[in-house]
Amino acid sequence: MPDVAGLTVKQAEMALAEARNRERERREYERRKAKGKPLSKITQDAIRYEKCFESGVVKVEKGLYSITCDVDNMDYRNLGESEKEALYVRLLRVYNLFEPTTHLQWSVIVRVVGRRSILDEVLISHQPDGLDRLRDEVNEVLTDRASKGKTDIETRLLLTICTKADNEAEAQSILDGLVKDIRPDFESMGSGLTVLSGAEWLEIVAGVFWPSDVLVFDWATLVDTKTGKATGLTTKDAVAPMSLAFEPRILKPRPNGTTSVVKDSGIYRCNDFYASTLLLRKSPGMIDDRMVSVITSTPMDMMFTIHMQPTSAESSRKATDAYIAAVEGDTHDRAKEARRENMPAGVYMTSKHVDRAQDAEELKKEVQFGGHKLFYTTMSAHVRAETPDDLKLEQIPKLQRACGRWGVSATPLSGRERQKDAMNATLPIGKNFINAPSTMTTANVGALIPFTSRRYQDPGGIYWGVDAESEDFIMLDRTALGAPHQMVFGITGSGKSFGLCRENLQILLRRPRAKVYIASPGLAYKPFVQLLGGKWFEVGAGSKDYFNVMSINIDQVEDVEQAIADKAEYLMGQVECMLYKGAVMDGKDTRAAKEATLLYSCIQDCIPKVYGRYLDTHRAEDVPVLAQLADELGDMKVPVARDAAQALSLFTTTTAVGGQFSQRDGSPFDDDDCRLFGVGFRNAGDIIKAPALFAFTDMFWRQAVMNKVKGYETWVLFDEFQTFMDWPIAAQYFLKAWMEGRKYDLYQTGATQNVLAVLENAKASRALDNSGVVTMYNMAHDDARELAERLHMSERQMRYTVNPPEGHGVLSVMGSVMPFKDSWPKGTETYKVFTSKPKETKGRAM
Repeated sequence: MPDVAGLTVKQAEMALAEARNRERERREYERRKAKGKPLSKITQDAIRYEKCFESGVVKVEKGLYSITCDVDNMDYRNLGESEKEALYVRLLRVYNLFEPTTHLQWSVIVRVVGRRSILDEVLISHQPDGLDRLRDEVNEVLTDRASKGKTDIETRLLLTICTKADNEAEAQSILDGLVKDIRPDFESMGSGLTVLSGAEWLEIVAGVFWPSDVLVFDWATLVDTKTGKATGLTTKDAVAPMSLAFEPRILKPRPNGTTSVVKDSGIYRCNDFYASTLLLRKSPGMIDDRMVSVITSTPMDMMFTIHMQPTSAESSRKATDAYIAAVEGDTHDRAKEARRENMPAGVYMTSKHVDRAQDAEELKKEVQFGGHKLFYTTMSAHVRAETPDDLKLEQIPKLQRACGRWGVSATPLSGRERQKDAMNATLPIGKNFINAPSTMTTANVGALIPFTSRRYQDPGGIYWGVDAESEDFIMLDRTALGAPHQMVFGITGSGKSFGLCRENLQILLRRPRAKVYIASPGLAYKPFVQLLGGKWFEVGAGSKDYFNVMSINIDQVEDVEQAIADKAEYLMGQVECMLYKGAVMDGKDTRAAKEATLLYSCIQDCIPKVYGRYLDTHRAEDVPVLAQLADELGDMKVPVARDAAQALSLFTTTTAVGGQFSQRDGSPFDDDDCRLFGVGFRNAGDIIKAPALFAFTDMFWRQAVMNKVKGYETWVLFDEFQTFMDWPIAAQYFLKAWMEGRKYDLYQTGATQNVLAVLENAKASRALDNSGVVTMYNMAHDDARELAERLHMSERQMRYTVNPPEGHGVLSVMGSVMPFKDSWPKGTETYKVFTSKPKETKGRAM
């Protein structure tokens, strides 16, 4: 029973009567459900569709069928100007494909969810690896970020297409053809279409009447398993509400302080909540393409609907002529009235009339000369609340304020039948039951961009920062992207290395089957690797770390012959790197190229001899070293082979300048108990730098292949990666791994402060084009402009990369651009792991 304390006698009596009525409805609903009987015909008849088929086709009424598609949302707000223009053009093409026999309905479902449910998806679970103290710190940061911004909103975008047909089969054929025709356009926008099955469509409809429940529909309930006959139940029994009351009784305050019981014609009661459907009308003038996106970002439960009915070219011209004639007639009458009063003609012309006259002129140009159609368009929004007061005093005014910003009026439709019509118009049925259309051209309809904004809060994603405009925290799962590799740009001190350390720590904490490899020309990441218990290797003078470029694990390859052939090709590249400094690969030295061809033949002849023993025994101690290849080449009578053997002496003894390549240590990364490795090239001289860069590019690639077999992911960070591009042979392998890595669960990141070096290098530029994620911190103005042009960023977006605070910048994800900011709390252990500032790293072991 409801709490009646503090109510008047009349209010208490009404509350108790309402409670008794609802309890009676609930008992009757549960009784019918338990016995498998059809529900109340009143509530079923209020939902205006005849039948839903398992295929997803819905019979709306005789001769009218529809189908609904789930549309992949996209972050329209953060697209560059050129992408917005391209999307607009694509939408116009889609709309012009439809004939007057079809009807389109966009539905944007906005749902407010609990913050706890979001946190359950993004917080990092504990793992038995001794790093839970760091996980707890990261989780504290995520919890703090989730308490700010609009992180409790989920949106879903649907497109319903309705057409005339005689039966289900014909409707299925027509609708499938329409979806097939428009699907390429949506994919080219960066979106996609997925046709909902009948059960999925019913779940959407049920969610309107039962917002707290999730329907799992079983088609078997419609057929008696014993007799095979229909049970008498329909799909409406699964989705219909327990009760529907249009024009419910509510208490209305009187001026004298008393209350009266009245019927409210602008709302209705459904089960235990109250709802209303508002008609949205745009005032004359241009339509802003951000309107729908911003309105549907309002934090409230809502179903925003746009109905579009195309007309034929002939009908469009006739309607345009009629509209122009009406405006001209009104203008003539007003001018006549002014002359009668001996006043200037413009006196009786209000601003509203002037706007209509201008609209009429534009309409004439677009329809008669621009080839545009006319669309009869209706916008509405369905909102709900627990009580009538919450609905009328909070939810409806909140929506009206959001709409008013864009010159859109939002008015509840009054009357029992109008609210019933409006309720059905918001359901994804595909028929507009509201008889209040606005006439728009294709150009205006195209400006009603239904895409809202994608919030990158992927379950299991990596925390990137906070959206600088919406204050949403960004959680991105690169593994779910079609192009998962990343480029990172930023000058020294911009927060670039801090952000990369933060990302790689989260990879280790969140993904227990991930291995991280870092290659850096300096020592910026050495403390990060060591503090987390990883292994750090040095290449250069004074180092005691050894690398065997001949290493190969025969037991972990499927095709031994192919593996040996690949190794021969790699060794040829390594020898070329040592002897010719890339002259063969870049084509600058034809003589070197001829010698290289002959040398490659010699190396192929040596391979069976060098690897013969290892292929027989498969023992690690029998893996050959570079000195054995040099000896075999030196025994040949071919001059170029002897020259190669002589040159390789720089790398085949421990005392030589390249002696790190001389011993049989195999790959430094062959340790299943370690998940973090780092390699530094700070002390590598010119003689061994190119071979070393090439060697590690190959090692990372081979590790990815082996890790895939073992069930590991491979994450590689190339700091100042343009240095890998300075050597053609290394660049070739780098690009190969970049293009083919995804199939081996290889996810790579290239970081640099030299933007022009990337844009001017053909291979680096190609890698940039194939990077789904581009992170930009503070950059020089000219660099920012060049990169913004390449990524089709707007001037506003580019400004976030010029002199922003440390840790702030712009994130581009598959073409969607968003500014972000980040300030990690100091004093935490994770901050000490991330930072590379000299003052804050003082005293740490290097």
